[in-house]
Amino acid sequence: MLNQAELSITEISQKGDGVAHLNNLCIEIPHTLPGDVIKAHWGRKRKGFAKGRLEEILTLSPLRGEPKCPHSRICGGCHFHEMLYTHQLRHKEKILQELFQKLPLDILPIVPADPYWQYRNKMEFTFSQNRANTQFLGLMIARAQNYVFNLEHCHLAAPWFSKVLLAVKEFWGKSGLSAFDPPRNSGTFRTLTLREGKRTDEKMVILTVAEEIISSHAEAFVQAVLSVENVTSIIIRWQKTEKGVPTQFIDTLLYGRPYIQEKLLVQDKEFVFRISSSSFFQPNTFQAEKLYTLALALAKPTKDMIVYDLYCGTGTIGMFFSPFVKKVYGIESNEEAVANGKENLQENRISNVVLYSGMVEKLVETLPEKPDLVIVDPPRCGLDAQTISYLMKLAPKKILYISCNPKTQVRDIELFSSYRPIHMQPVDQFPHTVHIENIVLLDLIF
Repeated sequence: MLNQAELSITEISQKGDGVAHLNNLCIEIPHTLPGDVIKAHWGRKRKGFAKGRLEEILTLSPLRGEPKCPHSRICGGCHFHEMLYTHQLRHKEKILQELFQKLPLDILPIVPADPYWQYRNKMEFTFSQNRANTQFLGLMIARAQNYVFNLEHCHLAAPWFSKVLLAVKEFWGKSGLSAFDPPRNSGTFRTLTLREGKRTDEKMVILTVAEEIISSHAEAFVQAVLSVENVTSIIIRWQKTEKGVPTQFIDTLLYGRPYIQEKLLVQDKEFVFRISSSSFFQPNTFQAEKLYTLALALAKPTKDMIVYDLYCGTGTIGMFFSPFVKKVYGIESNEEAVANGKENLQENRISNVVLYSGMVEKLVETLPEKPDLVIVDPPRCGLDAQTISYLMKLAPKKILYISCNPKTQVRDIELFSSYRPIHMQPVDQFPHTVHIENIVLLDLIF
């Protein structure tokens, strides 16, 4: 049975949804902002909590701007799309102030994104079909992660992304092939991934499939892409899955070369990166430059320093520190990322960075020199207790903790009992979303 009421939105949940309170019930409603007065309905209640659905906005919040995207009320990506950008920044600063309020540190203002539209250099779109065989190619629907809507235009990426997406959807309609259906483990098309170098204008198109496709379909795919955009690279990626066997990815280059290049400018130094179909690269090129520049400014590296770069990915951070320190040792569990990192070191003629492939908690104890500075940039789950314990035994003078999840970041920092957090510098890497990138500098106390 559905409940319905007029509600006032008073706050924002951790997931970015508006929150209303009715008697002793907390109701989360996507696409609403504090100050909105709305009509909403909701169903099942559980432990004083319910998930609601917006029906109508009766009074607009002063935080609202003019909607830019035709999908703003359905897309699960941009929770803050309708919030004015200045208010987005204030909201993220407020979250950080609340999370870190127990720690005595200098909280610097969040660094805004410029531009805050069309900033993403990578997007992944999903193929889907319903029981009536209606085809969908786009992004996930908010609060309905198994359902995809047909995307017309995404303002987070450059216009060419949408042009190629629509051309590929037209190709799909003529192909007679189906979208991959995970429950049934059948179908062909999984995802369409688009990448670009913001500073090089090089473009990559990757079609991920669940089974091999014949050459005529591959040729038609290439022609569909090239009919609307001049790209650098077109790849078909076969994601081969078998029960009890590790997933395999087999790439076939259909057009151009197997990588694109991107450049990052940090402290007047230019670094060139090769990006393959599977390479990790910061999705916001221009904010990544700011992030790494600020990391250097906070850490104040010197020429006699030994640096550990843990969870280093392709070794990007270590590369930026390399001109200013004696040696950098990087550890990353993803073997392909390490291989890409070594190629980038060679491309940029960097000789004082060494990258290791393996688990941080196992390899960190085997590195040949003790560090003066440790940089950690872990996944969203944060650091494991074994790594924290060993780092405190090593006792580097400084730890620079970069995080995409401030909640686990503050949890970990509180465990570094022999360190004092000094400065915190948030960077808005992903405007219109709930995500926050945050840097904290820790100094050794004793």
